[in-house]
Amino acid sequence: MSNQRAPLALRQTEYPPCDTDIRVICVEITDILGVEKVNKRNEPYVVDEVVFSFQLDATMKDGKTRFVLDKKFTRVVSSGNELGKWFQMWSGSSALLTDEQLQIWIDAFAGDALIGCNGLGKPVMQTTVGGFPWCNMKEIRPLPKGMEKITATPDYVPYAERQRRKEEARNSRVGGLPPSSSPAPSVTGEKEPFSGQF
Repeated sequence: MSNQRAPLALRQTEYPPCDTDIRVICVEITDILGVEKVNKRNEPYVVDEVVFSFQLDATMKDGKTRFVLDKKFTRVVSSGNELGKWFQMWSGSSALLTDEQLQIWIDAFAGDALIGCNGLGKPVMQTTVGGFPWCNMKEIRPLPKGMEKITATPDYVPYAERQRRKEEARNSRVGGLPPSSSPAPSVTGEKEPFSGQF
């Protein structure tokens, strides 16, 4: 289950500047299909998710490696849900996006046009239910007029590889995980159409 992965945040030792505006650039969009979750009634269900990965205009202690934050959403979009509101913030609109405006964002997503797009993000520190700290990008807005854009650095490590390394490190510390009878989520770079209303 995905909620078993929360303790991975404990291994993170460096965090980007938080509660302040930072230039960010979208470097990758990853589909994660077949994620198992449990609702409030303890009933299992499966959803598809999408992860937006951003490089930040802030480096780690080595002075070279940029921080990366991943923003995950359920892969359903409408003007009033979490992903629709994220697109609204990124567009700079103060009102919910219309169906026509939202469709422009969906088309941009499908064509990978959002990769390489800049924004002004705001990282914040949060804590999981288990008490583990993690950093989340709470907001994203368009860059102010006249602010210089940033470009991605070539040392970016793809999302799937970062997750593989985390899982490998976790297994080495806990002696491996018991085999699961459920299939693992499928991480794919192929773009699937959004479901739901828009």
